[in-house]
Amino acid sequence: MTSFERAFARGLRGIEFFSPGFNCRCPECNPDGTVTEEQQMRGEYPDDPEFSWRACDACGSSLAGDRHAAHGFVSIRRGGKDVPELIHLSICLDCVFYAANGDLPAD
Repeated sequence: MTSFERAFARGLRGIEFFSPGFNCRCPECNPDGTVTEEQQMRGEYPDDPEFSWRACDACGSSLAGDRHAAHGFVSIRRGGKDVPELIHLSICLDCVFYAANGDLPAD
């Protein structure tokens, strides 16, 4: 296992069903609720990356660059039951390619 793979696994510890990309149910991706699930399924949504100096939420890279939306579920204890809650993540392009295709960064 490479150091990138270890960092990626460590960064996503406790997150279930991780997926890079826009989610219309996410208040950070769709704050005004204008994008419907049907539009998301057809690919009709704004999914532009944002430049950031903030570390990647997945691998922890502190290199500045584009950050892309990603999502996962975490279990939150409510009323004596574990309830899945959608969380928004901001990830680097290396993590997008790794999550989507298993591609490791060149360095």
